[in-house]
Amino acid sequence: MLRIKRKPFHKSILDIIRDDLSREYRELLARIICSTEIPKGHNEIIKAWESRYARFGNLGVIHNLHLQKRAAQRKAAKKAKTAAAAI
Repeated sequence: MLRIKRKPFHKSILDIIRDDLSREYRELLARIICSTEIPKGHNEIIKAWESRYARFGNLGVIHNLHLQKRAAQRKAAKKAKTAAAAI
C-alpha cells in the first residue's frame, strides 16, 4: 500500500496549485477552495494562485480567500477576547 504523508489542507492545496493543471482541473480546484472552510494559510494560497493562474483569471478564489481570512481573524479575535475575559 502506498503511504502518503498527510498535511493540513492549506499546505496540500499549495502543492496542487503548483502543478500544471488543465482548465477543467483549475475550475474544479477553484470550486473546492471556495466551498471549503480554510482556517489558515490564506496569504500563501492567494500568492500561489496569483503566481500560477493570474493569466487565466482567479475564478473567485482570491475574493473568497480574502473573505475567509477576515472571518478567521474575527473568530480568533473573539476567542482571544473570551479567553481574556475568563482570566
